[in-house]
Amino acid sequence: MAAITISVTDPTKCSEGFANSYISYKVHSNTTRPGFEAGSHSVVRRFSDFAWLSQELAREFPGMIVPPIPEKLTVGRFGEDFVESRRRALEKFLQRVASHQELSNSQYFIVFLQSTEAGLSEAKSESKAKATKSNSSISWLEGTVNKVTAGGKVPNLERSAADIKTDEINQYITALEKQLVNVTKHAESLVKRSRETAITFFEFGQSFTFLGQSEGDTVGAALSQLGNTADNLAGSAHTFAEAEVIKLVEPLEEYTRMLQSIKTAIGQRNTKKFAYVNCLIDVEAKTQAYQKLQGVPGKEAQAEQKQQAVTTAQDGADAAKAEFEKVSERLLTEFELFKNQKAFDIKEIMTNFVNLQIEFNRQSEDFWAKLIPSIENVVVEDPYQVRSTAQSQSTSDSRVPEHNFTRPGGNSNVSFAPTSAPPRAPQSAPPSARANPYGDEGDEPSYPTPPSFPPPATPPASNPFGEDSQGVRKQSYAFTDEEGEGGDEDVEEV
Repeated sequence: MAAITISVTDPTKCSEGFANSYISYKVHSNTTRPGFEAGSHSVVRRFSDFAWLSQELAREFPGMIVPPIPEKLTVGRFGEDFVESRRRALEKFLQRVASHQELSNSQYFIVFLQSTEAGLSEAKSESKAKATKSNSSISWLEGTVNKVTAGGKVPNLERSAADIKTDEINQYITALEKQLVNVTKHAESLVKRSRETAITFFEFGQSFTFLGQSEGDTVGAALSQLGNTADNLAGSAHTFAEAEVIKLVEPLEEYTRMLQSIKTAIGQRNTKKFAYVNCLIDVEAKTQAYQKLQGVPGKEAQAEQKQQAVTTAQDGADAAKAEFEKVSERLLTEFELFKNQKAFDIKEIMTNFVNLQIEFNRQSEDFWAKLIPSIENVVVEDPYQVRSTAQSQSTSDSRVPEHNFTRPGGNSNVSFAPTSAPPRAPQSAPPSARANPYGDEGDEPSYPTPPSFPPPATPPASNPFGEDSQGVRKQSYAFTDEEGEGGDEDVEEV
């Protein structure tokens, strides 16, 4: 079977009348398969055309698991993300139909891919008339049977192996649907977290870029480079989140819709079974009517008509039985194909997800690795050398020059001069010649050393940082006015 390549592109917003807008898509196909016009074709279709094709395929092949189309949305259907997601889903729908052995040979599918707008409209009108006639026939049959069997006996069909298998399928997809909904919910949470990570990396990068601009030098350069790395990671995380949507969330959502298609196929089987049972009821009713006239004198003609009606009803019942068995067999075959395809698709989903994680983490590792040289280029000096240099500089910067000024309202001058503690006068000098620390005319006299004590030894060199300092420079300031009165002494740590 020759392949059919299909793509759906160029979603475009169109207007039809007042306040009636829709999205159209270009559908491109190329095939050499018999029954199709060879070569490439491009047609413009809207969502309702896809919905029509899906409906006609399900009606033409009851019991078939028709690939699903995305749900119809009324709010937000023109949003860019939604339109693109729908485009991918519609493309997947057509590709699955094209790969199906029976569905791909449907005349409805050929018309959809290759007919003009006029040809498609004509096909829609014909299928609508056919569907109306079919529904009328079913309604007439149901009404007739209900009248005939009112209060009568309904045939009790023995459960077949196909019935048991169908019940098992129904139970399986009900349980699977719950699990798929749960997995899809958590997959969407994972995508939300990836998008939030992208935003957080962007804001994180901005803050470090601003910090780097305020620092300068090698530290600032490293901080700015860290900000750029975070920006790159933000872009990578955003791309990763969108890939998660395409490779993880959308395939899971498609399989959730696929389960609805299986339920539709089971419903069609049940409808065919119901039609068969109705035919059996009709045969039973007509048989009873014939038996009432059989052998009655003068009723031979009517009895013959009733007998013919029984034969016609029996033919209908046989046809309904054959149709029911055909649909039942199709359903069971399709379900086995579904399970096999599901295993393939789930394997692909897991593989794509794992590869996404590996690729994202590899990119993250590369981004961080490129940052290391910038961090290593940050210049860090020897702390002991920094301390020595800083102390020398602070000693020079903390020297206070003398300042003389006149007090307001007087002529006395006060001088501020950094001094050391006043040294002791040498013992060999006469007491009268010793320096008075309070000035020549101080208020407090100097007393000579009592002769009964031995002369003190020469005092050691004074500590420039103060007697109690531990490497911390202390600066003394003595305040002296012209009258020789000393002020309080202040000590400042530098």
